[in-house]
Amino acid sequence: SLLRRSLPALPIVLNLPLDVHGRVVLFAAAAALVTAVAFGLAPARHALRPDVAPLLHGAAATPDRRRVRLRHALVVAQVALSLMLVVTAGTFTRSLREAAIADPGFRTSDVVLANVDIGVAGYRGASAVDLAQRYEARLSALPGVTVVATSRMVPLQGSRFGLGALHVPGYRGPDGDDRLDADWNVVTPTYFAAVDMPLVAGRAFTSGDREGAPHVAVVNAAFARAAWPGRPAVGQTIRHDDDGRDVALTVVGVVADAKYRYFTDAPAPFIFVPLAQHPQGDLTFFVRHAPGRSPAGSLRAAMAQVEPTVPTMFVQSFEEAVAIGL
Repeated sequence: SLLRRSLPALPIVLNLPLDVHGRVVLFAAAAALVTAVAFGLAPARHALRPDVAPLLHGAAATPDRRRVRLRHALVVAQVALSLMLVVTAGTFTRSLREAAIADPGFRTSDVVLANVDIGVAGYRGASAVDLAQRYEARLSALPGVTVVATSRMVPLQGSRFGLGALHVPGYRGPDGDDRLDADWNVVTPTYFAAVDMPLVAGRAFTSGDREGAPHVAVVNAAFARAAWPGRPAVGQTIRHDDDGRDVALTVVGVVADAKYRYFTDAPAPFIFVPLAQHPQGDLTFFVRHAPGRSPAGSLRAAMAQVEPTVPTMFVQSFEEAVAIGL
């Protein structure tokens, strides 16, 4: 019961049977019995075959060298394994604690997540963008909600997402070409405000960054350092291979480095593009609310009012989602 209560809320059903079963008890009892017999045979054999001649002459009983060596070897092995377990457990606990208190680069408190897959309902392209905007407008009207954003990815879930190869003119990578590997995310203009991810240069996306307008991108500081060391990143151009179509992305902003896939990640290149220019079907809404006024209980009903045919896959706090990664 204690283990079950310590589990965070999961977006999937986790079948974790913790009940004690008869076969498990029988196996454990059999293993203990076999272990006791096997490791008791050697000392029992020595005890049943003592050398009584020295005892009859008044000499003290002393173990032979083979028994001493075996005993010492067993003690050394036991101490070594015990120390290994203690050191491993200590290192793991320290790493877990450091990860738990590390700054991920965004703020998870007072944010509720709601996920939908509008692609299965046939929403694609401009219709997907329009539905996402209607969702945001409805959720923004809920009591206590301060800002709503849409994102293709949830940070610290161990997954990655990409939309094609990136080529930076003038950059030379490890393979000698201008390709720069980076993870992606597709977001709406309010995403950086919703997760409190600070901009260090340029601007965030706006409503004008839509289909038909010049394609834009926001990169993180690690991307900027790798692609344009010592130069401003804002205004630079990235070539994007979009299913054989060469698309130019103009960098309009730079955000601070953050953790994206795992808590242990070192700063790595990352790129954000606007949802209006790259429509997606699998969407997660980040709903920031006033402290103590979580709208989690009313999110599903509100989203069903926008589009009843699209089920809400999961609703959980951002902190719970991060706890899953931890």
